[in-house]
Amino acid sequence: MTSLFADDPAEYFDYNAHTAHHLPKGEQEALQLAGLQRRFSEMRDRLPPLTALADAAGMAEITLLEDAAALLFPHSFYKSYPEHFLEYGSFNGLTEWLQCFTLNDLSPVATEDYDTIDEWLTALDAHTELNVLHSSGTTGRLSLMPRGKRELAAQERHARMTVAETLEPLDRDYGDKSFALIWPSFAGGWSAFSRAPKVFAQAYCRAPDDIYPLFEGDLSADWQYYQLRMDRARLARQMPPRTSDYVLGKIDEMNAIFKAMPDHHAALLDRIRAELSGRQAMLLGAPMSLYTFASDGLARGMEPGLAPGSIVLSFGGMKGQPQAADMDRNIRRFSGAERILSFYGMTELSAGFGICRHDRYHIPPWIIPYMFDTKSGKPLARTGVRKGRIGFIDLVAQTQWGGVISADEVELSWDSCACRRTTPHVHQSITRIDADTDENHEIGAASPTAIHAALSALSLG
Repeated sequence: MTSLFADDPAEYFDYNAHTAHHLPKGEQEALQLAGLQRRFSEMRDRLPPLTALADAAGMAEITLLEDAAALLFPHSFYKSYPEHFLEYGSFNGLTEWLQCFTLNDLSPVATEDYDTIDEWLTALDAHTELNVLHSSGTTGRLSLMPRGKRELAAQERHARMTVAETLEPLDRDYGDKSFALIWPSFAGGWSAFSRAPKVFAQAYCRAPDDIYPLFEGDLSADWQYYQLRMDRARLARQMPPRTSDYVLGKIDEMNAIFKAMPDHHAALLDRIRAELSGRQAMLLGAPMSLYTFASDGLARGMEPGLAPGSIVLSFGGMKGQPQAADMDRNIRRFSGAERILSFYGMTELSAGFGICRHDRYHIPPWIIPYMFDTKSGKPLARTGVRKGRIGFIDLVAQTQWGGVISADEVELSWDSCACRRTTPHVHQSITRIDADTDENHEIGAASPTAIHAALSALSLG
């Protein structure tokens, strides 16, 4: 049963969010330790960067949960590829680098030539057991996360619990409900955010036409990478980066989309009015896209625009944008929902953390949190209320190491919440650690020497 807890927690808990979030602390930690020991023994000598960290710590086995604080990868590891690999399309080198992070075999694509990032990611999806995810690039570079198809399947099963995890009282029946899914963005893509509609569709939609995206097709990774390079060039007051005809075409395509955004909103709103009268819907997306979509709906007299019992899921954060004073109110007016179900997460994790009515994001028990002093990097006690940099070990990660130190400073409590959940919980006031404080992202229990050794263990062609 311990194996099931780590491999498929939704199945272990019989899709019951109440059980998952009300385990006694001792029972939680016993399950976590057994799962952690198994994962470490499976991967310790098979993933070069993990081997290097473990060797530096002199760690052959894990005895306590605290031991693993020295084995968390800085989030920068997943962007440690040479920049010119991505800039000039050296995808063989990128594949070789990526292989160091996954137990899945990437040889089917290792010697092939690809012209674009989109083409390379599509090939990895089609010919390997990976579904590589890239980050939003808020730190200035794209992280590439080697999420396995096995982990993705477990994530999709957990999605059936996701809505229930935010409700009070917790209602497991939400996992059996059918919704129309409204997604005011591209139907797909290769970022963790862009994958979300497919994950939730598996959990809550009963037919392919239950999904209502704003745009058909995928959001191009090449276009997103170009935008990052443009931002960096502007900050450095440099010339715009050179690019390919493929990317120039994507730039023109996106410019046309942005120019016609009100028309795209109008078309989707008309579909909702015509096809979803009386049908419960799930509206999900990033806060700003939900706000602009809801505001356009209100301008068309759709108040509420969705049937009673519809729900709103918000994730992805504001990405540095200021929040409008009427944002939450407009989204609630348009949707008719009493509250917005907000989630905190990151590309490196298989699950987001739902917020309770006390403004606390609850961490499911198969994701083990660690806290570090923001300045010294030393681990903080795993008791009481702590403020600092947060890291995690995601036990669902079966084909890559699930340990990562984020760039987020949070307040975390190991005490039971006022909502009576027993799982650790993060206050909604989350801040990003700035680059000057981050010091090459070498903050954490692992020493800078150990991190250097782990980076040196990566194959760079």
